[in-house]
Amino acid sequence: HPIGAFYGYVWTGLDENGRDTYLDMPDENGNVDGIIDSNDRTWIGDPNPDFTLGWNNTFRYRNWTLNLFFSGSFGADKLNAVRFLGSNRTGGHYFFTLKEAWDDNFDNKGQAGRYPGVNTEDNQYYVNSTKYIESADYFRLENLSLSYTLPKRVLKFAEMQLRFSCQNVFTITGYKGVDPAAISSYGNIDLNNGLDLGVFPLNRSYTFGVRLNF
Repeated sequence: HPIGAFYGYVWTGLDENGRDTYLDMPDENGNVDGIIDSNDRTWIGDPNPDFTLGWNNTFRYRNWTLNLFFSGSFGADKLNAVRFLGSNRTGGHYFFTLKEAWDDNFDNKGQAGRYPGVNTEDNQYYVNSTKYIESADYFRLENLSLSYTLPKRVLKFAEMQLRFSCQNVFTITGYKGVDPAAISSYGNIDLNNGLDLGVFPLNRSYTFGVRLNF
């Protein structure tokens, strides 16, 4: 298996008491023991993308120039530990409640919910499970730059270029974390490449500039 691959439990929903359930993996003889423990772990995800994309385009029309830079990544999985911390009702985590963990829980939706009820007891919370594995596919317009050039014959003394640019224009993704491309700076980056422990969100910035060629 590739470096950084996820090894954990296969989440199978909530039981009639609102507790998380996991797949009881059969042994080499095809038998199950009815107990969820470390022997029930298996490979559940790969943080390495199948392919990445970088696409730069420049369009020119008369005095106008438009440059677009796109990036993307497809096929990678990410373990969203932030969502685990926001829905794990144990210890100090009890107060860091994800809104979805209230709207989509056992109290409101029964076994069709995704999260245990508020007062559910004796639940097995496993962060290393398919419950928190998400697709990290994304397609992003990293940079947009638009410029207009006034030739020297117009200004007489110099050629002027007016330029506007925007960074982090938009991102198309189904990932529920802050940034599907971010890597948490925790421990070994190669091993923890797909682990989302929380990062600062990318800001969108705008730049306006003027260039003179005498």
